[in-house]
Amino acid sequence: MYEKINGEDEAYLKHGCVALAAMTLTDKASGATVDIYLYRMATPAAARAVFEEQAPPADTSQLRDRPRYVDIGDKAYTSWGCYYVRAGEFYLKLIASDQAGPSATQAARLAIRFEENVRSTVAGK
Repeated sequence: MYEKINGEDEAYLKHGCVALAAMTLTDKASGATVDIYLYRMATPAAARAVFEEQAPPADTSQLRDRPRYVDIGDKAYTSWGCYYVRAGEFYLKLIASDQAGPSATQAARLAIRFEENVRSTVAGK
């Protein structure tokens, strides 16, 4: 975990991170990428804590840097074409290589599919 997230592991471990799955999707035609980081925290409260700690302030001085909250999962926002989603004990980061192009569109689709999968898994228990 330390190597994949460049030393940020303590920020997650202190809140009870139990696993990290990461990968990069690349569109061969455009070269656009989406980096995916899926953290499984020990509890939903731990996921909430790390999500809240990492979200930028809603009143930051630069309007373009403010998160735009969206109705995905338990709580989610988008910023610069990237998506940050909390659902149950999971915290998902979808980092798009462009803020308005194909990778941002794919990040939005992945965020919605992630929520649908988490919801159907919880409903099936």
